[in-house]
Amino acid sequence: MHPFSYVDFIRPTLEFTIYYIFTPAGTQYIYERFTIQCFNLIKGILLCAEYKPAKIPEMTKEPETLRAHQIKVEFFQPSTLTEMCRKLVTHYFLLKQEDLELWDADPETFVNDEVGESWKYSLRPCMETVFVTIFHEYRDVLASVLLEMIQETNCLVPVNDLQGILKKDAVYNAVGLAAFDLYDDVDFDQWLTNTLMQELKIKDNNYRVIRRRVAWLIGNWTGIKLSQDLRPVLYECIISLLGPDEDMAVRLTASTTLRHAIDDFDFNSEQFKPYVDTAFNLLFNLLKEAQECETK
Repeated sequence: MHPFSYVDFIRPTLEFTIYYIFTPAGTQYIYERFTIQCFNLIKGILLCAEYKPAKIPEMTKEPETLRAHQIKVEFFQPSTLTEMCRKLVTHYFLLKQEDLELWDADPETFVNDEVGESWKYSLRPCMETVFVTIFHEYRDVLASVLLEMIQETNCLVPVNDLQGILKKDAVYNAVGLAAFDLYDDVDFDQWLTNTLMQELKIKDNNYRVIRRRVAWLIGNWTGIKLSQDLRPVLYECIISLLGPDEDMAVRLTASTTLRHAIDDFDFNSEQFKPYVDTAFNLLFNLLKEAQECETK
């Protein structure tokens, strides 16, 4: 089907999907495969090139493009976008009990499930790609919403408050996914030194969720907005998460972040030289402990 043949169905499709995956009345009826299809429909409509007018609308030659664009403008009001963003982060992004059980039973699979092409068939990566699509498309509306959520979770969470920890993990996940679009809004240097580094020092088992997410978050922001002066701090933070006493999923995520930092365009080998031996030994030990070929 050509995209222009679907223009009349854009609004009914959006109304249908939003009802079932974003409203209390609809979510009681959904199941995972259906939810994935709903998210993919939303993503497909937002990314469809035929539904996007030229930067100067008057230069758009196809009337159906303008009509499709107008339908999207009318549907995605700020209130709708705000509700979608909050629902994605505070509901869909939350790690579930089965996620934590997989983490305990098979940390390598838990980590590997979040990479590659798993968004095509797995709910969490699917939701994350939809979030990135929506946030990039409507950054002017959603940046302030996400910044507000950062403020709401800014305080240290007690180690016995698992729900609070999971909520913070979800918000940090959103900030990492939207890092490129938050470049002008988040002072990552200050956030790293004042908050994230403190959270990495908390070694309680529940806080492994935060430690892993902070390691991942640092990796996402390293190539976007991290001052050169803080690179040694980054190396120290990541190396502290690679030790044999640390949780396996945390170690694997930290190793990926270290790779991102070394691959970064602004990498300075002289800054990293004091950490080479320690990092190499820790990574070699991690390699020996890893079981999955995909991990190695």
